[in-house]
Amino acid sequence: MDSMKIKAIEHFASKPHDDPKSIRYFESIYKDIESVLNNSISFDSLSSNLDILEKFISFVAHRAINDLNNCWDRIQQTEKLEVSESLLAKYQTKHKLYSKIISLLNQLRYLEQKAVMVTLIKFWREEQTVRENVEKSFKDIAQFNLHAVERIGFTPQIKLLDFLKDLSLLEKIELFPVVSGVLESFLATDIEGHQWNYRTVTLQSMALPGGEQTNTIRNTTIEYLFEMYNKVELLSQKKELISLMNRACSYRSRAKLSDEAKSIINENTVQVLSFWDSLIKHEVLEIVQVIEHDSYWIYYRSSSKPVRAAALEIEKTLISHSEYQIYKDLVGFQGIFGSWELEKEIYSNFEKQSELRKERIDKHIKNLSLENLDEWLNRVELYFQTDSKDLATFPELFKFMEVVSSTFPQQTLSKFEQGSSLTKPAVAIFRGIWNSSIHKEFKQKINDWITSKSYLWEISTAFITLRNVGDEQITKLIESAITVDDPIIVGSILRIFENSEKQFESEFLNKCVKKIFTFLNDKTATSWINYVWFSRKEESFIEALSQENLSLIVDNLVFVNDVDHRVEGILEHVASLDIDAIFNFFEKRIEYAKAKGYDSKYEDIPFSLYSISNILSSSPEKLISLIKRNYRYDYGVYRYGVVSLFEKCFTPYESYLTDIIFKELDPKDKSELQVIIAIISCYEGHSSILPLVETLLTELDYNEESNRMISHALFQTGVTSGEYGHANALKQKLEDIKPWLSNENDNVVKFATLYSESLKKYIEQEIKRVDERVALEKHKYGVDDDSVE
Repeated sequence: MDSMKIKAIEHFASKPHDDPKSIRYFESIYKDIESVLNNSISFDSLSSNLDILEKFISFVAHRAINDLNNCWDRIQQTEKLEVSESLLAKYQTKHKLYSKIISLLNQLRYLEQKAVMVTLIKFWREEQTVRENVEKSFKDIAQFNLHAVERIGFTPQIKLLDFLKDLSLLEKIELFPVVSGVLESFLATDIEGHQWNYRTVTLQSMALPGGEQTNTIRNTTIEYLFEMYNKVELLSQKKELISLMNRACSYRSRAKLSDEAKSIINENTVQVLSFWDSLIKHEVLEIVQVIEHDSYWIYYRSSSKPVRAAALEIEKTLISHSEYQIYKDLVGFQGIFGSWELEKEIYSNFEKQSELRKERIDKHIKNLSLENLDEWLNRVELYFQTDSKDLATFPELFKFMEVVSSTFPQQTLSKFEQGSSLTKPAVAIFRGIWNSSIHKEFKQKINDWITSKSYLWEISTAFITLRNVGDEQITKLIESAITVDDPIIVGSILRIFENSEKQFESEFLNKCVKKIFTFLNDKTATSWINYVWFSRKEESFIEALSQENLSLIVDNLVFVNDVDHRVEGILEHVASLDIDAIFNFFEKRIEYAKAKGYDSKYEDIPFSLYSISNILSSSPEKLISLIKRNYRYDYGVYRYGVVSLFEKCFTPYESYLTDIIFKELDPKDKSELQVIIAIISCYEGHSSILPLVETLLTELDYNEESNRMISHALFQTGVTSGEYGHANALKQKLEDIKPWLSNENDNVVKFATLYSESLKKYIEQEIKRVDERVALEKHKYGVDDDSVE
C-alpha cells in the first residue's frame, strides 16, 4: 500500500467512531482486507493486511473478530503457508500471524469484550505456542488502567468477573494460567496510567478507591482463589494461589489509600488468614511453611487489630503442630523462630534466631535412639521431598543427616540401600558413615559402587571433603565416569583436586587431569567450569599442571560459547604459568568460530572483559600481533571482533602505545594500515586517540581513500543522550580538531580542514533533522512552543 493511502487511513482513523465519512471509508477499505483474511494463505499478504487493519480495526470491530477467527482456523488447517522465498520460511511462520491476530483482538478488548474473550480462550485451547500472548491479553483486560477507569469505570473488570462466573470450577483449573493472571490483576491497589507528549512519558497513578464495586471485585476474587485452592492438586499451583491470597493482604500503592479501601483490604486479609488457618492441620509441611512465612509478615506490617489477632491465631495453630515444628527446625528456610509478638527483636537479631534453631536441633539429636531411628529416617525422607532447585537450601537437614549416619551407620546404610528418597542426602550420609565405626567396611562399599558404576556423582561430591581417600579410588572413579560416558560427573571430579586441604602428588594429579580433559575435549564438554571457577584466586590445582595439561584446559575453554567471568577466572590461573596460552586461547577461538560457520550463539571475542584485560595489556606487542594475524575484513574498516580486544585492554588510549603500534604495524602496508584504522575506529572518536591519528597522518603520503577511512573512524560517537546529543558530540569533535588546522605537517592540516568541513556539514544537517522531527512531534501531540520549557 502506498504512503498516500496509509496517510489517508491514519487521517480517518483519528476521527470519532461515529464519524460517517470515516465509517464509509473504512467499510470500502475493509472489503479487500476481508477477502484476504478469508481466502489467502500467503504469509506476506496476510501479514501486510493485518498490519493495515491494525490502524483502524476499532471502526470494523464486530466484522473483524469473525474474520480474524476464520483466518485463524484456515492458518491452523493449512499445512504450509505460501512464502515469498524459501530462505525466509523459517521467519515467516504461523506463530507470527497468530501473534498479530491476538494483538488485533487485544485492541478491541473494551469494544467487543465478550466476543474477544471467547475467541481468545478458543485460541488458548487450540495452540500452545500462543498461550503466553493470550494470558497477557486477559491481564490487559483485567488490569486497572487509569485512562479506562476515568471513562468507563470498572465495567471491564465486572464483565470479566461475569465471564469467570460462567466457567465451571474444572474449567477454571484447566485455564489456570489465564485465570490466575486475571485474579492477580484484580487484587492490585494501584490504578496506573501514562500520558505522552512529544518527548516525555509521564507515569500516573491513583489509589484503588473504596466502594461497592471494589468490594465486589476483591471479595469475588478471593472466593475464586479459595474455591480453586480446594480443587487443585499440584503443589506449584497451590503455592501460586497462596501467593495471590497474600497479594490480597497488601497495601502496595504509590498514592494514599482511603480509609474505606483500607477497611476492605483488612477484611480481605482476615478472610485469607482464617482460610490459611483452616489448612494448617491437613496440608503438606512445605505449604505450612509458606503460610507461616507470609502470615508472619502480614502480622509484622499490619497495624490493624483484627488482622494481627487473626495472624496470632495462625501462630497458635502452628505451635500446636508438632510435626511442623520439627520440619521448621530441620528444613525451615522460611521459618520464623521465636514469638511473633517480639517480632522486632526477632528479625533484627539473626544470631538469636540461629541460636534458637540450634538449641532445638540439638534436642532432636539427643532424642535419637535405635527405637525411634526408623521414624526419624522416614521423616527425613519426607522432608527431602520439599521442592527446591538447590539442595543447599537445606544446610541444617544435611548436617542432621550426617550426624544420624555417623551415629547409626549400619542402620542408615541399610535404609539407604533399600532404595528411597534418601539418595538426595546421599553425600551427607556418605560423609557420616565414612567417619563412623564402620569406616573400613564402608570404604570397600564405596569401591564396589564405583566398580558397579553406582552413585558416581554422589561419590565424587563426597570425596571433595572426605579424608584419606586413596589415589586408587579416585583413579577408578574417573575411569568409571568415563566408561558411563557422563561428562558432568567426569568434570565434577575436578572439585576433588580444587580442595586446598587435599594434597596430591604432581605426577598423580597430572595423570588424572590428562584423562579427564582428554575425555571432556572429545565431548566438547565444559560443565566443569561451574564447579571450579569460584576457587580462591591465590591457588588452584591448575598451578600444578604440566604444559601439556594447560594446553588441554585452554583447548577445552575454546568450546565455551561465551567468555564470561568464570572462564576468565580460570584463565588467570593459566596465565600465571603461561601468558602465551591466553593469546593462543583467542587464536583458537577465532579458528573454531570459522569452523562453526560463525554460529550466532558462539562468541569468539567477548563483548567485554572482566579480569584478563590486565594480562593482555601487559604484552601489547603480543596483542597487536594477535590482531594482525587474525584481522580479516574486505569491506572497509571493521571495529568489532579481534581488533576490539585492543580497546577493551587500553581505555582510554595512552600515548606510549603509539610507538608500539608503529613498531608492530607498517602504515604503508595496506592491510596493516587497515588494522591501525580499525583500532582507531574502536575508540569512537574519543579525544585520547587523536595523537595516534596525528602520527599516522604524518607517516602517510596524502591519500584520499585512507583519509576518508580515518575520517569515518573518527566520526563514530557511540551513545549520546538528548535530542541534540549527536550534534553536540560532533561539535566537540570540531573543537578537538581545531589545533590541527595550524599543524606543521601539511597532511595533518589538509585532513583537519576537510574533516572540519564535513563535521560542520553534518552538524548543520543533524540540527535541521532534529528541529523538523521535534516540530512534527509537537504537532502530533498538540504541544505549543509556549507550553514547552
